[in-house]
Amino acid sequence: MSTRGIPKVGLSSSYHLPRPPVSATIEVVSPEVSSVPDVRSVPPPPDRIEQLFRELDAKIREYRPRDDLASLEKAFRTAAEFHKGQLRDSGEPFMVHPLMVAHILAGMRMDLVTIETVLLHEGPPGRCGLQRRLKNADSSARPDLSYA
Repeated sequence: MSTRGIPKVGLSSSYHLPRPPVSATIEVVSPEVSSVPDVRSVPPPPDRIEQLFRELDAKIREYRPRDDLASLEKAFRTAAEFHKGQLRDSGEPFMVHPLMVAHILAGMRMDLVTIETVLLHEGPPGRCGLQRRLKNADSSARPDLSYA
């Protein structure tokens, strides 16, 4: 490329842009006279189990917008209450696994009874007695859902 007639302009390594003067003032402010208005605490992070259920509920509502999901919530609340405080060997809360399996089934657009059943399954038979408790519970809410 020809540069005939155009002067070569560039910055040499000895050229420096002028710097503006810098000044700083540090002022100590006591909390009583702080000008920060109404400082609010940050809310605690949402419960992971509750968050997983809300996401599951939303996922199911996408493909079943007219269905009443009260029985799904009842199945979740029953299992969550029963497994409250229980941890897997990995250290994660027991309910994470059934919720993640329910998410997989919801992604496959499975019916509500199947998803409710996975929320209520307890792993190794008789490990914590959820099946026995549900068998004795009122089954009028979902007679099509087997708790055995």
